[in-house]
Amino acid sequence: MARSEGSYNITFEFLRSISSDLTASGLFTDSPSGWAAAAIDCSSGALASIRAERGDHDPAVQNHFLAAKARAVLHQKRVKRIGAAMQTARPNAVANWLFFVAFLVLVMVVVGGITRLTESGLSITEWKPVTGAIPPLSEADWLAAFDKYKHSSQYVLMNAGMTLSAFKQIFFWEYFHRLLGRILGLAFALPLGWLIFKRAIPKGYLAKLILLLVLGGAQGGIGWLMVQSGLTDRVNVKPTM
Repeated sequence: MARSEGSYNITFEFLRSISSDLTASGLFTDSPSGWAAAAIDCSSGALASIRAERGDHDPAVQNHFLAAKARAVLHQKRVKRIGAAMQTARPNAVANWLFFVAFLVLVMVVVGGITRLTESGLSITEWKPVTGAIPPLSEADWLAAFDKYKHSSQYVLMNAGMTLSAFKQIFFWEYFHRLLGRILGLAFALPLGWLIFKRAIPKGYLAKLILLLVLGGAQGGIGWLMVQSGLTDRVNVKPTM
């Protein structure tokens, strides 16, 4: 009897190790009542039945044990399938995210082209990456922004006498262009940080993604240098640095 129960104890520990491996894999950290817990219940039930029956060759005990073992093996197979699916899902999630970022870049290029063609790039004379996201909200705010624009060379040499209404039109395109830049930066940086935290970035891509983040930030700085280049003695921004 001791030998039989000992062999069942070994099997029980084996089943427990399977469930521990499943939990450690991270697949079930958000679902403690999932398959890992089910595997423990099956193995615990088998051992409890054995100890209760105390029958070395009792068919009921044997059947209970075999059924528990079969369920544990089935759980393990299901976990392997889910693990394989998750490995495929992670690259797909990264790809979908990058496609969305690429779409934002395309919109950014289109709006940037409109801003350039309408000569709206110098309508905002300040560089405020955070607080600049809030546009003028009152008539006084608009008049203050317009007054700053009046001190630019573009206004003096090309747009003297421009009305506040006309200024609002060119202001809109430059503001929208900058707002898209902020949205694009957040749409890239926040998911990247989350993916790094979850260790869901495919091997070999982390350095490339960080490089893209740095280049995107540098693009924002270059954009401001181009605007600044046209605020004095010019009526438009420099085409090249």
